[in-house]
Amino acid sequence: VLVSFGLFAGRAIELQVLEQDAWAEIARENITKRIPLPATRGILRDAAGRVIATNRPSYDVFVTPHLLDPEGDEPDPGGGARPLSPVAARIADLMGFDGAARDAFAARLAKIPARRRTHQIEMFPEISRDQLAAIEQHATSLTGVDVVARPRRTYPFGTLAAHAIGYLNEVSAEDLERLDGRGYRSGDEIGRSGIEREWEGYLRGRLPA
Repeated sequence: VLVSFGLFAGRAIELQVLEQDAWAEIARENITKRIPLPATRGILRDAAGRVIATNRPSYDVFVTPHLLDPEGDEPDPGGGARPLSPVAARIADLMGFDGAARDAFAARLAKIPARRRTHQIEMFPEISRDQLAAIEQHATSLTGVDVVARPRRTYPFGTLAAHAIGYLNEVSAEDLERLDGRGYRSGDEIGRSGIEREWEGYLRGRLPA
């Protein structure tokens, strides 16, 4: 009995004293929600000071399915898509969806696996200003819905000198592996050619390693 209690006491001391910092960090991670905010990419100007590459605001709607519809975590016994929850139906109304768009929204929610239903998922990219105004007006009643402002690259002169300015697109799995530790995440954009590629580290806000 003494040996058993000695082992329990030793383990308790190990967990609460020696490993306290590590377990406290894990506990904080369990109750902390991180929302990354995209940075604004640097502006490019020509020799005369004219803007040749800049950013415009874009608004994307992210949803947390578990908060949107807790009952949706369980599969539908009938095998089909569940009807929209009251909050999801409210979102569809505010977005101005017709019947087909509402069905597509319900089907996409139903396809989200259970392991991802507590994560934020981008549902509607680049919504219109009318849709933004409608959602923001009712934000307090839309549980599990977040609107994230994101800068989008735009070129005032269109395709003029596109070969020199370059362009952006989304990072690939190979890019993420190659640039591990440089702060890139899935969904980020990276310069693919021209100045956008050569000055990637400066335009993105991190000096090249």
